[in-house]
Amino acid sequence: MPPQRKSKPDLNRRSFLKATTLMTALAMLPSSARRALGYTPPKEYMLGEIGNKSLYETVEIRGVCTYCSVGCGIIFYKQANKVVYQEGDPDNPLNEGKLCIKGKASIQLFGAHNPLRARTPLIRVNPKPKPEEILEARDSNELMKVLEKYKPVWKPVTWEEAFEYVMKKMREILEANADAVRVYHPYDGKICDSRKGCYFRFGNKYPVMIIAGAKMLNEEAYLIRKISMLIGCNNIDHDARRCHSTTVAGLAGTVGFGAQTQSFPDTQYISVYLILGGNPAEAHPVSMRHVMKGINRGTLTLVVVDPKYGRTASKAHIFAFHRPGTDIPIMYYILHYAFFERNPPVDRLDTFREYAKRFNIDIAEIEEIKDIAKRFTAEEVSRITGVPVEKLREIARLFVENSGVTTGFKRFASIEWAMGLTQHHVGTQNTRLAALVQLVLGNLGFPGGGLNPYRGHSNVQGTTDLCILSHIFPGYIKIPTNSKQIRAYQEWKLKGFPDAFNWRPSMNTCKALGLKCSDCDDNGDNCKLTVNSGALLWAWWFMNWRRYELAMGIFVGTDPEDKPWDENSVVISDLPFNKGYTENNWWMGVLLPDDPRTKKIGGKIEAMWLFGENIAISDADSKITMAALAALKLLVVSDIFITETAWFADVFLPAAFQYEKEGSITNSNRWIQWQHRVVEPPGDARADLWVMYKFWDYMRRSGLVKLPSEEYGKKIERVVVKHPEADTLVELYRRKIEPYMNYGSGRFPWTDYREVDPVLVYKEIDAAVDLYYGQYDWAHDKILAMRRISAPRVPGQPDGLLDSGTLEHPGGKAPLRLFKDWGWSWPRNVRILYNLYTLEKTFGRKDSFTFEPGKWTVGPELDGKTVEITGEAGEMIDAKTKMPRPAFIPGHNFVIGKYYKRAWTCLTEKCSQKTTADIFTGAAYAEDMIRYGKTVGKIVFWKPGGGYEIKTVEELDIRCPMCESFYYDPELILDYGKAVFYKPYFKGTKTINGKTIVYKDWKEWRPVHDKFVKEFTACIGGNPENYKKCVKEFLDKYGEWYAITGPDGKVWAYSIDYPFHFEPVESPSIEMATKYPALAWRRIENLFYIEPPEQMPELYKAVVATYEELKKYAPSDAEVVVVTENRLEEHFHTGIMTRNVPYLAETLPEPFAEIPVELAEKLGIKSGDIVELGNNRNKIYVRALVTHRMPKLRIGNKEVYVINVPWSWGWSGAHNSFDVANTISILVMDIVTTMQETKAFLAWVKKASPDKYTYQAKPRIQVF
Repeated sequence: MPPQRKSKPDLNRRSFLKATTLMTALAMLPSSARRALGYTPPKEYMLGEIGNKSLYETVEIRGVCTYCSVGCGIIFYKQANKVVYQEGDPDNPLNEGKLCIKGKASIQLFGAHNPLRARTPLIRVNPKPKPEEILEARDSNELMKVLEKYKPVWKPVTWEEAFEYVMKKMREILEANADAVRVYHPYDGKICDSRKGCYFRFGNKYPVMIIAGAKMLNEEAYLIRKISMLIGCNNIDHDARRCHSTTVAGLAGTVGFGAQTQSFPDTQYISVYLILGGNPAEAHPVSMRHVMKGINRGTLTLVVVDPKYGRTASKAHIFAFHRPGTDIPIMYYILHYAFFERNPPVDRLDTFREYAKRFNIDIAEIEEIKDIAKRFTAEEVSRITGVPVEKLREIARLFVENSGVTTGFKRFASIEWAMGLTQHHVGTQNTRLAALVQLVLGNLGFPGGGLNPYRGHSNVQGTTDLCILSHIFPGYIKIPTNSKQIRAYQEWKLKGFPDAFNWRPSMNTCKALGLKCSDCDDNGDNCKLTVNSGALLWAWWFMNWRRYELAMGIFVGTDPEDKPWDENSVVISDLPFNKGYTENNWWMGVLLPDDPRTKKIGGKIEAMWLFGENIAISDADSKITMAALAALKLLVVSDIFITETAWFADVFLPAAFQYEKEGSITNSNRWIQWQHRVVEPPGDARADLWVMYKFWDYMRRSGLVKLPSEEYGKKIERVVVKHPEADTLVELYRRKIEPYMNYGSGRFPWTDYREVDPVLVYKEIDAAVDLYYGQYDWAHDKILAMRRISAPRVPGQPDGLLDSGTLEHPGGKAPLRLFKDWGWSWPRNVRILYNLYTLEKTFGRKDSFTFEPGKWTVGPELDGKTVEITGEAGEMIDAKTKMPRPAFIPGHNFVIGKYYKRAWTCLTEKCSQKTTADIFTGAAYAEDMIRYGKTVGKIVFWKPGGGYEIKTVEELDIRCPMCESFYYDPELILDYGKAVFYKPYFKGTKTINGKTIVYKDWKEWRPVHDKFVKEFTACIGGNPENYKKCVKEFLDKYGEWYAITGPDGKVWAYSIDYPFHFEPVESPSIEMATKYPALAWRRIENLFYIEPPEQMPELYKAVVATYEELKKYAPSDAEVVVVTENRLEEHFHTGIMTRNVPYLAETLPEPFAEIPVELAEKLGIKSGDIVELGNNRNKIYVRALVTHRMPKLRIGNKEVYVINVPWSWGWSGAHNSFDVANTISILVMDIVTTMQETKAFLAWVKKASPDKYTYQAKPRIQVF
């Protein structure tokens, strides 16, 4: 008999009041009276006793969430070395105490909570898979058999044994590739123009690929890039290449910086928020908290255009399905409405003409982009995208009418995107057009308006800024390519380390750098430099090279130093030459090193060091990646779990994850915060910073690293400067050349951080990388990333009025806050990029600042002046006063931060006295500068007739020489802070395969564009199998893609000065594929699919151009569909940090695909069925989720289905599967950055047998 339930007490209002009165009276009695009445008080418990927690022993530590890029603050509570609880940080303005499901569940990543965490270094003792067997696998079942056959067998070892094994293998590889790593290069008149030879390494020839993921902290990112530079390797990259490289290229090339212009809290002030290519409610959940504030106030209208109806769409006021890969037509229709349907057109508005001055374009030049936009009518865009005509008109009207130029800069529209806009072979063009739309409509540089590329990882912005990238040095600095650039740099040093305005280069330098110069002296020296973007950028790059020299202890220049252009001067560069392989093309250096096309990119790759990435799952067409990993002679993987990539490793090193580290993190909106180590990592696991340092240490001790300066024997740099009007040379000081890598200190109690102190690396970043200059306060010895002040500033402080909370945003109807004292933000603590006119235009206010004569370290343009501030100025610590002063005057503008002026080298007629000083006034020894802020402290004062006087910083009352003398005056800000509206990606004339090609801008290309399309369409003749044949025919005929014979009989090719719609490489419509041919064939790597090498003939069939072509390969009971991939709130990227977390894995344990209802009915598929997704790259088997959230679209005259495949599953760890989504995705690359096109490709779908399904819920490998 079941137990009887107790009846509910008969409690009514009368009895409740009677009981309450009785209890109140009892409480008022003294304790003796209560005892007399027989009342027993409840037991009193000690704090924590009920939960058996000794809370008095609990320590509270603050940090930053390890998952996405919002930067949510977390408070950790630990006892001994175990975290017992964590919660959102209520003080942090980014999340205000809230966390998403991943943030809450991340407690299970700690070793004490997770038995799958790696704890011991391991060496593989069995063979790795054979590359050819991986490539021959036709589906996930065959791939499973191959990988299970070669399942790794590990031998636990000590750290010392692991490093010694790695060094043994490295020695073998470097000796076998001695020519690739050689330092000395004889004269050839091109790369080396010294008769005595040059000393440098080709960074793209070094036989090692280094991959270090966005889970690295800033200090780790900087250190691994520094190490790669010192060993001479530019073959280094990370997952930013696969996520936002096209954002950086598109935005940096247009507005100056490739980053989010707004902060997350600022999104509440937006009037219309267009989400195009993102799903923040899923991928950045807490960011929506700020968006919802605007929605709830009724001031923000949310518009979502997406291939799937997701969580963000559920909050939208307007939603539209669109076809993946058709973002450019949608944005062009917004411009079409603005220019051709609106009355009056926006380009007739005074506000437009005023704003247009900021992007450096004549009004007449706007006609070129207008001409392109004119083609993209609502009807044509609807045919391309599948979005109904009326919905397009509604979106465009709403966006334009709530923009800056149409509202007098009182309301603003903003655009958010993530991988949906970037992961295309035209990703750079996508993001560039987003910037152009916002420039035209006046939405950039104001709170409530902007460009918001939400980054994926917690520190991917920081790892990008510090350039774990193959094409650039930390802070986005140019890599040298020849000895003439090094000579020009040495001359720049000799001329006194000038900014562009004080630079008087020789004609040799002007020719070497492509600068415009005139009025040289009789010796071809002291030329008048035309100050333009080229001159300003070279001055910035050179200033950063000098920072590297001083902070890293290296040398770049000539010997002797005072004869930079003497043909017998030896050229030496410790900075390696040439761009290296990227994360998407490195495999060519492994599998196809002898192909002539590979040799144009780089050399042979035989080893890889990999930190915190899982490229076997994340790379597109990932069987190729697996084969390349298997073919390496040495693969070292450092991670917190034994990942799928680790299955191919020779050595596995157990790592710490973010909460177990100490250092700084840059979130998506550029705020730098500090992560304190919560607990030590489990077992023998170590922080990546220590592991990287030990790589360097063992390489040095093994004799495997010798810098070019060391090979030559250059131990001292004579820092010599030349009189600006005479031949007088002055030796300022002598600098010790020795690579600085001594980071040991007693600051922290832990073994790894005693050997390599992250605070010292943080300080070095400040000194070495101008972009991050200001994150450390040298005057007061403060780490500004640790600041936790969310209170408003007050007028009188830099940006005090703007951040005071007293100004109500007219669009957002709420007090404006910037949170200037929470952490730090680049550049110079600016929170809203390009924020030039907010005070004046949006609020009708101005601020001011007075530079009292001689008090501040600024140039003559500011000294003694009272200046107006109209926007956000940012701040710098002044070298004389040690107090903060406004940086950008009258506010921040496009590109500014790269362009600068410098007071300590003042050589023009504006100067009251001409002076010269090294950066920071010089540093004789890198370690003294980084540890103690010790500088040489000398400034030369030049006298007429060749005389001079050297004064010290003490004499000049300069109290903080590490605070430097940079300043940004109205001339620089207003005259040179211009966006780049017109930007051709291909210029001039080029010879390819014997053909001479002339690149033409749209205004000239327009008359022949339709001729090109017509000729290409005729070649295909309606037969999809002819597509790639015709591409090859055009390349053979014209030497270039998107090329045709011009009216002058020469070969013309489109310069891509403005974006255009180019179809995805795999298009669902032959009509669209011929009318708007893909642009991919401008990139050499993509040509492997047109003309495959003998070793990999399967590449030809791997890519199909159209639906019709793949239909011929598909099973008869299958339907060809457009596939897109996405993230989930419950999972993260490759899933290794969520499938191994029980709280998260149980919410979505199995891989699946979202399938439209109509398609499922057509194929007889129900939710829960196993379906086959396949193409010529692979076949996988996943569960079906039949849903109305995926569309059927009409594209042209054809119906097209779109399905969605999350990509967070692999075969390692808990909840695993060999049905890896990226084995069917496509590896064609963006023509600028090599970004892969994983957001739009073709596959077939059909119902499959359940026995094909490879998922299981237990680990396949032993964990040590």
